[in-house]
Amino acid sequence: MDGHTDSQIAELMNLNAQTVRNRVSNMLLESGMSNRPQLAIDFFYRILALNGGDTGAVVLPARTLES
Repeated sequence: MDGHTDSQIAELMNLNAQTVRNRVSNMLLESGMSNRPQLAIDFFYRILALNGGDTGAVVLPARTLES
């Protein structure tokens, strides 16, 4: 599973790489998960549930885009 680096995410979202690291760390702490792949898989399943199981047209809640 390939993912973006903190620097790549920071560039895409117009953030500082340290901010990305801090936010990912906070999400891991709050979720009780131990790594980023677990967090990504959990996020995918939550979004899938919000979209009624439809993987063809995934719509993200607005708050995930702003967070």
